[in-house]
Amino acid sequence: MPLAMGAVLLVAGLGLAVRSGFRTTRPLAAAPRTTTTTPPATAASAVTVPLDPNLPRMALHQMTATEGAVAVAFLPRQPGQFLVATLGGSVLRVADGATPVPVADIAAELANGTEQGLLDIAVTPDGTRAAFSFTDRTSALRVDLVPVTADGGLDMVHRRNVFSLAKQHPEHNGGHVVFDGENALWLGTGDGGGLDAGAGDVARNPASLLGKFLHLDLRTGAATVVHRGLRNPWRWSIDPASQTLWIGDVGGDHYEEIDRVPLRAAGFDFGWNRREGRHPLLSRPAAAGTTDPVWEYPHVDRCAVVGGVVYRGRAMPALRGRYLFGDNCGTDVRVLRTDAAGVPVAEASVVPASGVVSFATDPAGEVYVISLRYGVFRLDPA
Repeated sequence: MPLAMGAVLLVAGLGLAVRSGFRTTRPLAAAPRTTTTTPPATAASAVTVPLDPNLPRMALHQMTATEGAVAVAFLPRQPGQFLVATLGGSVLRVADGATPVPVADIAAELANGTEQGLLDIAVTPDGTRAAFSFTDRTSALRVDLVPVTADGGLDMVHRRNVFSLAKQHPEHNGGHVVFDGENALWLGTGDGGGLDAGAGDVARNPASLLGKFLHLDLRTGAATVVHRGLRNPWRWSIDPASQTLWIGDVGGDHYEEIDRVPLRAAGFDFGWNRREGRHPLLSRPAAAGTTDPVWEYPHVDRCAVVGGVVYRGRAMPALRGRYLFGDNCGTDVRVLRTDAAGVPVAEASVVPASGVVSFATDPAGEVYVISLRYGVFRLDPA
């Protein structure tokens, strides 16, 4: 059933503190039908215009009320079932209408300071293995691989580590993982955090694995730098229809950015820490050859982008091809509007939601929204 949400949750994982004060008074289907437009060259000003009237009204339907939910991975061999990872370290299997079943718990292995914990989970296309990313007791970012059992459980006895990245600070881990076939992973890493995060330009330094978009070969253990210049790519996604990579890179003090590049291209530099979005950062000199974000927005009632997904489902045909995203300080799920050339020109609120930390798509292309406080929801026509 729809759950009413109307407050804001700032959570670990995005460089923020927790703020309480929730209320559940606004129906999810009653999203303001307005759009924010931003001039292509800057995000310093915005204007409200009517939302595309062809878009359907939408509602969020709760699939599980798992508190602390941070990521979802669907199980190809168990139709209708998915795994939910919690920031505190537990993994649960969820079937429609059934009580979630615990399948793993690594809480004792986690560093649990600011932005730390179990960060993400993914499952191979054939459903036989899962990968999860987390910060261990040394604050290192780790990715482990584990077999998925026939009933959708995790065989933790045969778990093995496939990636480890030492870090000095707890912040800016990234950690989002997606399988590339059965024997490779895509991974986004943050710049490592600390005072004046990214000091030393590590995110742009090709010799460092911090602040990068990586490709991991699970057979050889090799980690290849694909893109650089990222601050904290907390959530990103691949649109399989267009073979496009969308990255939500959490900004610093002023701007949030969304990047879009061809999936199989390589060598893009997104500019951190020489700039934030399209804007020079502090007094640092401009960096040549950097790639502009496809969209940015200022810190006005929002502060930490949660990269989303391109909708490819069947329940809402008018929404197909549109990019949905959120903000951890925001109170809604939003959609990008594009012009005839596919260039984003505006964003619009489509449904209220609080404490958004992630998005996922099921095998049919329908979108799920994950809230740290309220659990997992499917985005449906209202």
